[in-house]
Amino acid sequence: MDRPIGVTLIAIWNIIFGMLLVLGGIFLVALAGLVVSGYIPGLGDIPLLGVILAMGGAIALIFTIIAAVEFIMAWGLLGGKGWAWTLTIVLTFLAIALGLLSLTSPSAFTLIGLAMNALIVYYLFRPNVKAFFGKGPAGTYKPPATYQASQEPQVPPPPPQGAAQVPACSKCGRPLTWIEQYQRWYCYNCQQYS
Repeated sequence: MDRPIGVTLIAIWNIIFGMLLVLGGIFLVALAGLVVSGYIPGLGDIPLLGVILAMGGAIALIFTIIAAVEFIMAWGLLGGKGWAWTLTIVLTFLAIALGLLSLTSPSAFTLIGLAMNALIVYYLFRPNVKAFFGKGPAGTYKPPATYQASQEPQVPPPPPQGAAQVPACSKCGRPLTWIEQYQRWYCYNCQQYS
């Protein structure tokens, strides 16, 4: 099954964003360590230094948690997991809402972020992308024809006709559905191919 290129790009963006968050968290922890150890002179006299350092540690922890979510989301997107599609939609709408709230003093980064998030939502709602994640009707995802006739992959035989011969999912036991464009059995309950 071929993954749409846009899904790969969104997953790569999630990985890059997660790495930047991890680096930001490491920077905050390192900066706090330098301040506490006295390597940066003059900062020891700042009022409420302990509160500021605690806030920096909390922000570093939040960065790490968000980075973990970004990495898990990227893994799910690359694997065509239905939950990753849903999580990406929810978090992208949240990012759009926060971006709209910050339009009182817009910056180029805010506008670029809003545009990128709007494009991500538009792309993820395209029928072929939804079908890749098992969110659309079967038969809508058509991978691009990139093989020559002599290089086409071997296609398994079509499913047997008749309800008595439909296999059951090995995880949940429910009947599987034959997805013609992938030439594979699919479990709508588990949202994955068998």
